[in-house]
Amino acid sequence: MKFYLLLLLIGLAAEVTLSAKLLARSSRELTFRENRRYKRLVKRQLQ
Repeated sequence: MKFYLLLLLIGLAAEVTLSAKLLARSSRELTFRENRRYKRLVKRQLQ
């Protein structure tokens, strides 16, 4: 029983870290896109 609970906890921790990594990656991509759009706007205004 204890072994099963331990496995469950390990699986849960792995799932949480995986989803956190995915979230971080998607948010990083979003900020990258926003930065690109912002730079484009700045270039347009400088011209």
